[in-house]
Amino acid sequence: MSRIRQRYHETLAGYFSGKPLYLDKTSKDDSLNMRKIVELPWQLSEAGMYGKLIDMLTNLDFFLGLSKINRYELWRYWETIPKEKRDMVPSYKLAIAEWEKELGKSKRFELAINELGHFFVVSGEKDESGNLARIAYELALHLYPENDLIIAIRRNNLATAYYHAKKYSEAESLLKKALPVYLNNFKKSCEDSWIIQINLVTCNIRLGKVEKAEKIIRDTIEGTRFHLGPLHLVTLTALNNLAEILWYNGKFQEARETYEEAFAGRTAILGINHPLTNETRINLNFLIAAFINKPPETAMKNLLILLQNKGLNEHAENMKKLQDIL
Repeated sequence: MSRIRQRYHETLAGYFSGKPLYLDKTSKDDSLNMRKIVELPWQLSEAGMYGKLIDMLTNLDFFLGLSKINRYELWRYWETIPKEKRDMVPSYKLAIAEWEKELGKSKRFELAINELGHFFVVSGEKDESGNLARIAYELALHLYPENDLIIAIRRNNLATAYYHAKKYSEAESLLKKALPVYLNNFKKSCEDSWIIQINLVTCNIRLGKVEKAEKIIRDTIEGTRFHLGPLHLVTLTALNNLAEILWYNGKFQEARETYEEAFAGRTAILGINHPLTNETRINLNFLIAAFINKPPETAMKNLLILLQNKGLNEHAENMKKLQDIL
C-alpha cells in the first residue's frame, strides 16, 4: 500500500471517528449512525490501523450495530486483520467482561451474548458458540417469562449447539419445549416452526428412535406441503429426512422414490451443483448401488453394517430380529 493511499484512509478514519455513534442519544436502539458503522471499519482496515479496528469490532454498540446489518460483514473485517494480530476469541472474551460490567445481567447484555454466539457460528468457532448459547439461555430464563418467545428462540439455539456436540437427548428436550411457543407465536405458516419439527426428527434418528421419527416426519411433510408448498426448501429437507428413515427401516424402494422427489425439487430450486442437491444425489446413488441392486440378503446385511456404523445399534438389532422372523 502506498503511503499516500494509507494517509487518505487514515484521514477518513479520523473523520468518521469524530462523528457521533447515535443520532439521538435518548433512543439508542433506533438512532444508530449507520454511516459511521459502515464506513469506519472499512477505513481502519484500509489504513492498516488494526488495533483500533479490533477496539471498534469489540465495542458493544458497534458490535450490535454491525452484526444487525450483516454478521458476515463483521467476520470479513476480522479476516482483513493479519493472522498474528487476529486474536478474535480472546478479544471478545475480554469484551464480554466489559459489557457485563457496563450493563449487568440485563436484556441488552443477553442480546449481545446471543448475537456473539451467532457470530461465532459464522466464524467457525462452534465450541465458543455453544458456550455462549448456554449463557444466553440461562440469562433469558431470569429475564423473561417462561413462555416468552425469546426463551423459545434461545432454547432452539442451544438445542442446535447440543446437536453439534452429539448431545441428542438434551437437544430433543429443548426442542420439545420450544416448539409449542413457536407454534403459538408463528403458527404453522412459518417455516421456523417446521424446522424445529425436522430437527426433532433428526434427534430421534440419532437416538435410534427411527420408527417414531418416521411418523413425525410424515406428519411434517403433510404440513409443509400444505402451508409452505411442495417445492419449499423446508419440505424438500423433510423429504430427504424421510428417505433416510425409510432406508434405515429397510424400505429401500420407497426410500429411492422419496430421494428422487427430493433430488428433483432441490435441483429445480437450488441447481444441480448445490451442496444439498449433491448430498441427495450421493445418498440416492449409494442406496441404489449397495441396496436396491443387490439380492435381499446382501441388502439387509449392508443395512445392518450401515446402522452400526451410524451408531444405531439398537435399531440394527430390531431390524435383525425382523429379518429372522421373515
